[in-house]
Amino acid sequence: MDSAYVIKVHDTGLGIPKDKISSITGPFVRGEPDPHKAQNGAVLGLAIVKFQVNIHGGALEIETECRKGTFIPITLPIKGAQPA
Repeated sequence: MDSAYVIKVHDTGLGIPKDKISSITGPFVRGEPDPHKAQNGAVLGLAIVKFQVNIHGGALEIETECRKGTFIPITLPIKGAQPA
């Protein structure tokens, strides 16, 4: 992408286990491995974001470290922009 918006999301939560990264953007997929731990929410946020990013020809990456947090840069092309 020559011209793009970049949105950077970072949290300092528990992070996402490495074995969940490939599936975490699917609907209803939780990063928390303990099914007995109480959790709120429908777990659709990342699935919706990934869907919207894909529709607009963008890219979403997930960088995470357990117990330290997650960093997600989202890149969206600027429609009609001329290359610099």
